[in-house]
Amino acid sequence: MLSNFSFILKTKLKRLGVQKIRWLVRSKYSVELSFQKEWVKEFKQNKHKVLEYWKKHRYLDDVNKICKITKDSTVLDVGCGLSSVLHFVEGKRFGIDSLADEYLKMYEYPEGITVKKGFGEYLPFPNNNFDVVFCSNALDHITSPKKR
Repeated sequence: MLSNFSFILKTKLKRLGVQKIRWLVRSKYSVELSFQKEWVKEFKQNKHKVLEYWKKHRYLDDVNKICKITKDSTVLDVGCGLSSVLHFVEGKRFGIDSLADEYLKMYEYPEGITVKKGFGEYLPFPNNNFDVVFCSNALDHITSPKKR
């Protein structure tokens, strides 16, 4: 019964052209994947603008200084997505994302960035493995925030 209702609702919303509220009838993973499929084209053409954003709004230069990120640093980005901060820092760079398998199909990360499927609640690395850990724009993707 619920699946029939969901189908009817999706059909009606589609006819109405209501794309802004698609999250009401789709899983958070499918919504995020749809966004990233659209975003990857923009990101590839505008990496310089994303770097400007990281510097201006996320204080990347200050983060680099305070954390002393160097080519010898080991860096993790939890919930890395496609346009990760890993593109703009030095070091041995790793990213985890619940949609990493899909991202790897649509985007080739630069050499030196290793991305694999993982969840912030269960990091697939040994404890104390990283010098710096980024977790930016990830809380809205966590399934069970109280678990860790």
